[in-house]
Amino acid sequence: MVDRAHAVDRFVRVLNADPSATRQLGVWCRCPITARVTRRVWRAATPAEADVLRIPPGALVQDRAGTLRATGGTVLSEIAALVVAARVTPSMRAALDRSDVPLGVAIGALRFRRQIVSQHAPSAGPHVLHVRALLWAGGTPVAAVEEKYLTNVVLRWTGS
Repeated sequence: MVDRAHAVDRFVRVLNADPSATRQLGVWCRCPITARVTRRVWRAATPAEADVLRIPPGALVQDRAGTLRATGGTVLSEIAALVVAARVTPSMRAALDRSDVPLGVAIGALRFRRQIVSQHAPSAGPHVLHVRALLWAGGTPVAAVEEKYLTNVVLRWTGS
């Protein structure tokens, strides 16, 4: 049996080793990662969201949510993101609008860095890790993300 705490520690180290959580999830699971987007809406940022993203209230953001999946469709994480429209290219916006491409893949050309805002590992339940992060490019936040990794990520795969 996999020791949950030890496995979570290893998973966090792998996940945080690169700006792209999707890429690192693929490293951990040793398979390609796909996204299934269940919500994709362009809307005005609330004042609180604008403050976090350093944009004017009412600026256009894409509110995006879904899941990341391993080959075969196993759900690995629940994801949500707010993407600042003015800070991505038209081709990136088109990818975000028309496909289920993972966010990190869609905006990868920006060479963003990932800043963890909060991260905690529940001791029980369906989620093994909750992460909130900002994706920065050129000194400005491009997106705010929330990731909830499911327990099967560390119990099914060991990352070795």
